[in-house]
Parts: sequence; C-alpha cells; structure tokens
Amino acid sequence: MSDYNIRGLVHDANFRFKLAKEIYWTPLNAMGHSGHTNMDFALLINETPHQIQNLISCPYEAFQYLNAINFEEAKDVYYKTENNVNWEYHIDGLTAIRNKRGCCTSVASAATFLLSKCFQKMGYIFFVRPDTSNHALNYVYHRNKYFIFDASAYTYGQLDYVAIENGDINSIKDKIITSICFETSSLYDFVKFHKRVHLYNSHRFLYLSFPKSDNCLDRISLKKENNKLSVYLPKEKKFELLDAVDEMQYNFCIV
Repeated sequence: MSDYNIRGLVHDANFRFKLAKEIYWTPLNAMGHSGHTNMDFALLINETPHQIQNLISCPYEAFQYLNAINFEEAKDVYYKTENNVNWEYHIDGLTAIRNKRGCCTSVASAATFLLSKCFQKMGYIFFVRPDTSNHALNYVYHRNKYFIFDASAYTYGQLDYVAIENGDINSIKDKIITSICFETSSLYDFVKFHKRVHLYNSHRFLYLSFPKSDNCLDRISLKKENNKLSVYLPKEKKFELLDAVDEMQYNFCIV
C-alpha cells in the first residue's frame, strides 16, 4: 500500500472518465500531487493550522492532514432565535480544525482554509432536500475547469460507501456519488448531473453556490410547513442560485 494513499484516494491514480456531457470523474491529484507522505503529516499534528496552511500545496495534502489529526464527524451547529427566525449557526474552518471535528459545512470550510493560498477561485456548492436535510461540497477552479469534491467523504465518510479512485465505473455502484472528484466546465452542468442521479421522492433539490469564505455557511434557517420548505439566508451572504426554485416546494427568503 502506498505511503500516500488515504481512504478512497489513490496518490498515483491517472484517469479521466466521462460520466455525462461535460462531466468527468478524475482523481483528486488532478489539482496537484502530494509531496508528503501520510507519516510526514502525522509528525506535524502539533503544528499550528496556519503553519500547515503554508505547507499545503494541493487538496490531496489537505486531506492527508485532516486524516492525520483524526478529524471526526460531529454536529457542531448551534441555534439562536432572532426576529422570529430560528437560525442554525455553523463553524468556520479554522475553528473546525482546532476542534478536530465538525459537520459537512465545517469540514468543507476546513478544506478551504487549508487551500486558501493555493487557488484564487474556490467556493462551495450547498444543496437542500425537501425534508430539510442538506449537504455541502467544495469546488476549486483550476486550469479553466471546476473540480468539485466532498470533503466529508475524504475525511470521515464511511469507507464502505466511499468510492476508490480507480477509474472503473463499476466501483461507483452503491457508493456515495459525491465521494469522487468531478471535473466540469460549469457548476450548472454538475447540478444537472447530480439531479439526475439523486432523485428524492420525485422532488428537486435546491442548489446554491457560495464563493470562497472562511465559513461555508455562517447561518441558515430551514423550516417545513404544509409540504413547503422555507429557506432563510442572511442578506449579507453572497450566493448564486444554481437551479430554478419550484415555488410549490420552496419559499426562498433573504432576511
């Protein structure tokens, strides 16, 4: 076994598999190969997050580090009611690294913190299901392409459901589809693909993108009433709607 391989990631993987129009499955190393072994990062666990940030040069290394510190899944959100809105507050990336734990938005923010000096253009894709459950992904813009990946899959995703980077389409079956790295020319094309794969009781998801920030999602409020989901975001939060909202399912609010 390679001293660089970690979870589903394969250090020397080399493939580019077409999944759909303008959507390709590529290894995470398409954004840069790691120059450090897993043991190298294990020996650096007592360094400060900012020292590690200066060391990391690609996403692969970011996940080697997060695995080295045993970053764990945890529901680290907290709630506060303001002006009759019950806000769900999320943790920033630096705090998540120091805590070595967090939910999907926390580990996505942690990955962005670690990579913030590597790429000029990064951000998040956030999707909400009709039952109010949700998930966050990272994206990086590199060599005129978007690379989209799920930080939680590479950090604490259940190994039985995480795909191995081998370029074999059969290995994706029964695995979490976002446990692979996607290459695309457009975030909209990724959303179209994801919608086809993840039909949820015949309902559409709500897809948003957020630009690079210390906190993927500082706060949000989700409330379901009469089969309609209300989504609240603070007015200072920059975002882009990646898919049209079905007014019979969603009530989208900026407050």
